[in-house]
Amino acid sequence: MKKITLLLVAAFIGVTSFAQVELTSVIGEGVSVQAQINAPQAPCSKEETSPAVENGFGNLAGNEVGDNFTLADSETFTILSATVRVILDPNSELPDATVRFYEGDGEFPGALVSENVLAPTSQEVIETLSGFDVRELVFDFDTPVVLAGTAGSETTFWVSVFTPNTVATSNFLQTTTDTDDTTLAAFRTGDDPAAAWANEFQAADGSTQSLEPAVYFILSGDCETLGVGDNALSQVSVYPNPASDVLNIQTPASVEVKSAAIYDVLGKRSNVSLTNGQINVANLAKGVYILSLDTSAGTLTQKIVKK
Repeated sequence: MKKITLLLVAAFIGVTSFAQVELTSVIGEGVSVQAQINAPQAPCSKEETSPAVENGFGNLAGNEVGDNFTLADSETFTILSATVRVILDPNSELPDATVRFYEGDGEFPGALVSENVLAPTSQEVIETLSGFDVRELVFDFDTPVVLAGTAGSETTFWVSVFTPNTVATSNFLQTTTDTDDTTLAAFRTGDDPAAAWANEFQAADGSTQSLEPAVYFILSGDCETLGVGDNALSQVSVYPNPASDVLNIQTPASVEVKSAAIYDVLGKRSNVSLTNGQINVANLAKGVYILSLDTSAGTLTQKIVKK
Protein backbone atom coordinates (compact mmCIF):
# COMPACT_ATOMS: atom_id res chain seq x y z
CA MET A 1 0.00 0.00 0.00
CA LYS A 2 1.60 3.23 -1.11
CA LYS A 3 1.37 6.17 1.26
CA ILE A 4 2.51 9.59 0.07
CA THR A 5 -0.19 12.19 0.34
CA LEU A 6 -3.18 10.08 -0.56
CA LEU A 7 -4.23 6.62 0.49
CA LEU A 8 -7.41 4.96 -0.74
CA VAL A 9 -8.51 1.71 0.86
CA ALA A 10 -11.54 -0.06 -0.58
CA ALA A 11 -13.49 -2.90 0.95
CA PHE A 12 -16.60 -4.72 -0.14
CA ILE A 13 -19.36 -6.13 2.02
CA GLY A 14 -22.08 -7.40 -0.26
CA VAL A 15 -22.42 -4.69 -2.89
CA THR A 16 -21.36 -1.88 -0.56
CA SER A 17 -17.90 -0.31 -0.81
CA PHE A 18 -15.93 1.42 1.89
CA ALA A 19 -12.95 3.65 1.42
CA GLN A 20 -10.51 5.45 3.65
CA VAL A 21 -8.57 8.37 2.30
CA GLU A 22 -5.48 9.77 4.00
CA LEU A 23 -4.19 13.27 3.37
CA THR A 24 -1.33 15.28 4.79
CA SER A 25 -1.69 19.02 5.32
CA VAL A 26 -1.76 21.60 8.09
CA ILE A 27 -4.65 24.04 8.35
CA GLY A 28 -6.01 26.43 10.94
CA GLU A 29 -8.06 25.35 13.95
CA GLY A 30 -11.81 25.10 13.50
CA VAL A 31 -13.82 28.07 14.77
CA SER A 32 -17.15 27.60 16.50
CA VAL A 33 -19.93 30.16 15.97
CA GLN A 34 -22.17 30.17 19.00
CA ALA A 35 -25.51 31.73 19.80
CA GLN A 36 -27.82 32.18 22.76
CA ILE A 37 -31.55 31.52 22.46
CA ASN A 38 -32.72 32.02 26.04
CA ALA A 39 -31.42 33.65 29.17
CA PRO A 40 -30.97 30.63 31.48
CA GLN A 41 -28.54 29.01 29.04
CA ALA A 42 -25.01 29.96 28.08
CA PRO A 43 -23.35 29.51 24.68
CA CYS A 44 -21.31 26.34 24.48
CA SER A 45 -20.09 23.71 22.05
CA LYS A 46 -19.07 20.05 21.91
CA GLU A 47 -16.33 19.42 19.43
CA GLU A 48 -13.65 17.11 18.08
CA THR A 49 -11.24 19.03 15.87
CA SER A 50 -7.74 18.70 14.49
CA PRO A 51 -5.27 21.24 13.10
CA ALA A 52 -4.42 18.89 10.24
CA VAL A 53 -6.44 17.08 7.59
CA GLU A 54 -5.29 13.52 8.27
CA ASN A 55 -7.79 10.98 7.01
CA GLY A 56 -11.27 10.50 5.66
CA PHE A 57 -13.79 7.68 5.66
CA GLY A 58 -16.71 6.94 3.32
CA ASN A 59 -18.06 6.81 0.72
CA LEU A 60 -20.80 8.86 2.41
CA ALA A 61 -23.23 8.16 -0.43
CA GLY A 62 -23.35 4.58 0.84
CA ASN A 63 -22.37 4.82 4.50
CA GLU A 64 -23.49 6.71 7.58
CA VAL A 65 -20.50 7.74 9.71
CA GLY A 66 -20.65 9.04 13.29
CA ASP A 67 -18.72 9.99 16.42
CA ASN A 68 -19.59 10.23 20.10
CA PHE A 69 -19.59 13.10 22.59
CA THR A 70 -20.64 13.47 26.21
CA LEU A 71 -22.88 15.78 28.22
CA ALA A 72 -22.03 16.61 31.81
CA ASP A 73 -24.11 15.47 34.76
CA SER A 74 -27.67 16.85 34.32
CA GLU A 75 -26.63 19.00 31.35
CA THR A 76 -29.10 20.02 28.63
CA PHE A 77 -27.54 20.89 25.25
CA THR A 78 -29.62 22.86 22.75
CA ILE A 79 -27.82 22.40 19.41
CA LEU A 80 -28.22 25.21 16.89
CA SER A 81 -25.63 24.19 14.29
CA ALA A 82 -23.26 21.40 13.30
CA THR A 83 -19.99 21.68 11.38
CA VAL A 84 -18.20 18.76 9.71
CA ARG A 85 -15.53 18.41 7.02
CA VAL A 86 -15.72 16.30 3.90
CA ILE A 87 -13.10 15.34 1.32
CA LEU A 88 -14.64 15.09 -2.14
CA ASP A 89 -14.17 15.51 -5.86
CA PRO A 90 -13.62 19.15 -6.88
CA ASN A 91 -16.44 21.08 -8.57
CA SER A 92 -18.99 18.91 -6.75
CA GLU A 93 -21.75 20.21 -4.53
CA LEU A 94 -23.55 18.43 -1.71
CA PRO A 95 -27.25 19.23 -2.17
CA ASP A 96 -28.31 17.97 1.25
CA ALA A 97 -27.33 15.63 4.04
CA THR A 98 -28.95 13.67 6.85
CA VAL A 99 -27.62 14.64 10.29
CA ARG A 100 -28.69 12.29 13.06
CA PHE A 101 -28.23 12.16 16.83
CA TYR A 102 -28.32 8.94 18.82
CA GLU A 103 -28.10 7.89 22.43
CA GLY A 104 -24.92 6.04 23.30
CA ASP A 105 -25.01 2.26 23.67
CA GLY A 106 -21.59 1.00 24.67
CA GLU A 107 -19.09 1.56 21.85
CA PHE A 108 -21.80 2.26 19.23
CA PRO A 109 -24.84 4.50 18.69
CA GLY A 110 -28.09 3.33 20.30
CA ALA A 111 -31.62 4.70 20.02
CA LEU A 112 -32.27 7.44 17.47
CA VAL A 113 -32.96 10.80 19.13
CA SER A 114 -33.20 13.24 16.20
CA GLU A 115 -32.97 13.27 12.41
CA ASN A 116 -32.58 16.32 10.16
CA VAL A 117 -32.38 16.33 6.36
CA LEU A 118 -31.10 19.71 5.24
CA ALA A 119 -28.80 21.48 2.83
CA PRO A 120 -25.52 22.92 4.12
CA THR A 121 -25.75 26.60 5.03
CA SER A 122 -22.23 26.88 3.64
CA GLN A 123 -19.64 24.51 2.17
CA GLU A 124 -16.40 26.44 1.92
CA VAL A 125 -13.35 24.81 0.34
CA ILE A 126 -10.56 25.24 2.88
CA GLU A 127 -7.89 23.09 1.24
CA THR A 128 -7.18 21.25 -2.00
CA LEU A 129 -5.10 18.10 -1.67
CA SER A 130 -4.25 15.26 -4.04
CA GLY A 131 -7.06 16.20 -6.40
CA PHE A 132 -9.65 16.39 -3.63
CA ASP A 133 -11.38 19.39 -2.04
CA VAL A 134 -11.45 19.58 1.74
CA ARG A 135 -14.74 21.29 2.36
CA GLU A 136 -16.19 22.56 5.65
CA LEU A 137 -19.94 22.04 5.83
CA VAL A 138 -22.06 24.09 8.23
CA PHE A 139 -25.62 22.95 8.99
CA ASP A 140 -27.99 25.34 10.80
CA PHE A 141 -30.98 23.53 12.29
CA ASP A 142 -34.39 25.06 11.57
CA THR A 143 -35.55 23.59 14.87
CA PRO A 144 -32.88 23.26 17.59
CA VAL A 145 -31.95 19.73 18.64
CA VAL A 146 -32.35 19.34 22.41
CA LEU A 147 -30.32 16.67 24.20
CA ALA A 148 -30.72 16.11 27.93
CA GLY A 149 -28.16 14.30 30.04
CA THR A 150 -29.08 12.14 32.99
CA ALA A 151 -28.53 13.02 36.63
CA GLY A 152 -25.59 11.51 38.45
CA SER A 153 -23.22 10.81 35.56
CA GLU A 154 -22.07 11.85 32.11
CA THR A 155 -24.33 10.90 29.19
CA THR A 156 -22.97 9.77 25.83
CA PHE A 157 -24.59 10.76 22.53
CA TRP A 158 -23.54 10.24 18.90
CA VAL A 159 -23.75 12.54 15.88
CA SER A 160 -23.67 11.08 12.35
CA VAL A 161 -23.69 12.30 8.74
CA PHE A 162 -25.09 10.56 5.66
CA THR A 163 -25.28 12.11 2.17
CA PRO A 164 -27.37 9.76 0.00
CA ASN A 165 -28.01 12.38 -2.69
CA THR A 166 -24.43 13.46 -3.27
CA VAL A 167 -23.39 14.17 -6.85
CA ALA A 168 -19.75 13.45 -6.00
CA THR A 169 -18.35 10.07 -6.99
CA SER A 170 -15.99 10.18 -3.99
CA ASN A 171 -17.09 11.71 -0.72
CA PHE A 172 -15.31 11.08 2.58
CA LEU A 173 -15.98 12.41 6.08
CA GLN A 174 -12.83 13.78 7.71
CA THR A 175 -11.51 11.65 10.57
CA THR A 176 -8.62 12.25 12.94
CA THR A 177 -6.26 10.53 15.34
CA ASP A 178 -5.53 13.84 17.09
CA THR A 179 -7.79 13.12 20.06
CA ASP A 180 -7.87 11.80 23.61
CA ASP A 181 -11.00 9.78 22.78
CA THR A 182 -10.48 6.04 23.21
CA THR A 183 -13.71 5.07 21.40
CA LEU A 184 -13.44 4.54 17.66
CA ALA A 185 -15.72 6.33 15.22
CA ALA A 186 -18.47 4.11 13.80
CA PHE A 187 -20.25 3.48 10.49
CA ARG A 188 -23.08 1.46 9.02
CA THR A 189 -24.25 0.60 5.53
CA GLY A 190 -26.69 2.86 3.70
CA ASP A 191 -29.89 4.19 5.21
CA ASP A 192 -31.08 0.96 6.79
CA PRO A 193 -32.05 1.43 10.47
CA ALA A 194 -31.63 -2.31 10.96
CA ALA A 195 -28.03 -2.29 9.75
CA ALA A 196 -25.44 -2.99 12.43
CA TRP A 197 -22.85 -0.40 13.44
CA ALA A 198 -19.17 -1.28 13.12
CA ASN A 199 -15.77 0.32 13.66
CA GLU A 200 -13.67 -2.13 11.63
CA PHE A 201 -13.68 -2.81 7.90
CA GLN A 202 -11.94 -5.12 5.46
CA ALA A 203 -9.29 -3.45 3.31
CA ALA A 204 -8.56 -4.30 -0.31
CA ASP A 205 -5.61 -6.47 0.73
CA GLY A 206 -7.89 -8.55 2.96
CA SER A 207 -6.65 -7.11 6.23
CA THR A 208 -8.99 -5.80 8.93
CA GLN A 209 -8.56 -2.11 9.68
CA SER A 210 -10.11 0.17 12.28
CA LEU A 211 -11.62 3.61 11.85
CA GLU A 212 -9.92 6.59 13.41
CA PRO A 213 -10.89 7.50 16.98
CA ALA A 214 -12.77 10.63 15.96
CA VAL A 215 -14.68 12.46 13.24
CA TYR A 216 -14.05 16.19 12.83
CA PHE A 217 -17.15 18.01 14.11
CA ILE A 218 -18.29 21.08 16.01
CA LEU A 219 -21.74 21.21 17.63
CA SER A 220 -22.67 24.73 18.71
CA GLY A 221 -25.57 25.94 20.81
CA ASP A 222 -26.53 26.56 24.42
CA CYS A 223 -26.00 24.59 27.60
CA GLU A 224 -27.74 24.52 30.94
CA THR A 225 -26.60 22.37 33.84
CA LEU A 226 -28.22 21.79 37.19
CA GLY A 227 -25.39 22.64 39.58
CA VAL A 228 -24.61 20.78 42.77
CA GLY A 229 -25.83 23.79 44.72
CA ASP A 230 -29.35 23.52 43.35
CA ASN A 231 -30.36 21.17 46.15
CA ALA A 232 -34.08 21.86 45.93
CA LEU A 233 -34.30 20.99 42.24
CA SER A 234 -32.12 17.92 42.74
CA GLN A 235 -34.85 16.56 45.03
CA VAL A 236 -37.52 16.67 42.32
CA SER A 237 -38.45 13.13 41.22
CA VAL A 238 -39.91 12.24 37.82
CA TYR A 239 -41.12 8.64 37.55
CA PRO A 240 -41.59 6.13 36.06
CA ASN A 241 -39.15 6.77 33.22
CA PRO A 242 -39.77 5.21 30.72
CA ALA A 243 -43.50 5.78 31.20
CA SER A 244 -46.45 4.27 29.37
CA ASP A 245 -49.50 6.03 30.84
CA VAL A 246 -48.79 8.46 33.67
CA LEU A 247 -45.69 10.48 34.58
CA ASN A 248 -45.49 11.41 38.26
CA ILE A 249 -43.84 14.63 39.45
CA GLN A 250 -42.82 14.58 43.11
CA THR A 251 -41.33 17.72 44.68
CA PRO A 252 -40.15 18.69 48.17
CA ALA A 253 -42.42 20.98 50.16
CA SER A 254 -40.16 23.96 49.41
CA VAL A 255 -40.63 23.68 45.63
CA GLU A 256 -43.76 24.78 43.79
CA VAL A 257 -44.27 23.68 40.18
CA LYS A 258 -45.62 26.67 38.24
CA SER A 259 -45.98 24.97 34.87
CA ALA A 260 -44.94 21.85 32.99
CA ALA A 261 -44.39 21.19 29.29
CA ILE A 262 -43.26 18.24 27.18
CA TYR A 263 -41.51 18.71 23.83
CA ASP A 264 -40.63 16.18 21.16
CA VAL A 265 -37.12 16.04 19.67
CA LEU A 266 -38.12 18.54 16.97
CA GLY A 267 -39.10 21.10 19.60
CA LYS A 268 -42.88 20.76 19.16
CA ARG A 269 -44.85 21.14 22.37
CA SER A 270 -47.15 18.25 23.21
CA ASN A 271 -50.75 18.72 24.32
CA VAL A 272 -50.39 17.53 27.92
CA SER A 273 -50.85 19.19 31.30
CA LEU A 274 -49.89 18.68 34.93
CA THR A 275 -52.76 17.75 37.26
CA ASN A 276 -52.29 16.83 40.91
CA GLY A 277 -48.64 16.00 40.34
CA GLN A 278 -49.28 13.80 37.31
CA ILE A 279 -49.00 14.14 33.52
CA ASN A 280 -51.03 11.80 31.34
CA VAL A 281 -48.71 10.67 28.52
CA ALA A 282 -50.85 7.79 27.25
CA ASN A 283 -51.63 9.57 23.98
CA LEU A 284 -48.02 10.43 23.17
CA ALA A 285 -46.27 8.39 20.47
CA LYS A 286 -43.45 6.14 21.64
CA GLY A 287 -40.11 7.94 21.66
CA VAL A 288 -37.84 10.42 23.44
CA TYR A 289 -39.18 13.71 24.82
CA ILE A 290 -37.95 16.64 26.90
CA LEU A 291 -39.82 17.54 30.09
CA SER A 292 -39.50 21.17 31.21
CA LEU A 293 -40.66 22.12 34.71
CA ASP A 294 -40.86 25.79 35.69
CA THR A 295 -40.63 25.83 39.49
CA SER A 296 -40.13 28.27 42.31
CA ALA A 297 -36.54 26.99 42.59
CA GLY A 298 -35.76 27.35 38.89
CA THR A 299 -36.27 25.41 35.67
CA LEU A 300 -35.70 21.67 35.55
CA THR A 301 -35.22 20.01 32.15
CA GLN A 302 -35.13 16.24 31.88
CA LYS A 303 -35.23 13.62 29.16
CA ILE A 304 -38.16 11.21 29.37
CA VAL A 305 -39.05 8.17 27.31
CA LYS A 306 -42.61 7.16 26.33
CA LYS A 307 -42.79 3.40 25.88
